[in-house]
Amino acid sequence: ADNPRFAVYDAGTPEEVSDDVVLDKETGLVWERSPSTTVLCRHEAIVTAYHKHRGGCNGWRLPTIEEATSIADFTSSRIRLPEDNPFINMQPDRYWTASTWPKNETLERCMKLWCGDSYGAMIKHMRNLWCVHGGQGGDAG
Repeated sequence: ADNPRFAVYDAGTPEEVSDDVVLDKETGLVWERSPSTTVLCRHEAIVTAYHKHRGGCNGWRLPTIEEATSIADFTSSRIRLPEDNPFINMQPDRYWTASTWPKNETLERCMKLWCGDSYGAMIKHMRNLWCVHGGQGGDAG
């Protein structure tokens, strides 16, 4: 059964899921259904997100750490995406967020998707990108 928290929107090409988006009904955020598997440095991630076009929307962005963890399931001993979530192509790796590391603001904050933990990373490090639309950031429409 599908998780009722999420709604998948197809951009008009049923056989192509890379342009689909997912609405999180709890937060109102719209996420990429299938993030790219290409790792990027921080600057490349920001630019790639901004120029992305998914689900008829431009101006995607990196999520804040609060937004990134809002989608996690904290009911098990391992923090992970909720069961029956509609996301595909997720990598068991680190994802960039728009937040800085509070202990050292020269570091950017990343989230380990498989365990929900976060840590500081230098901007030159290569990490995954999972874009969000709506919420705290400025969306270009």
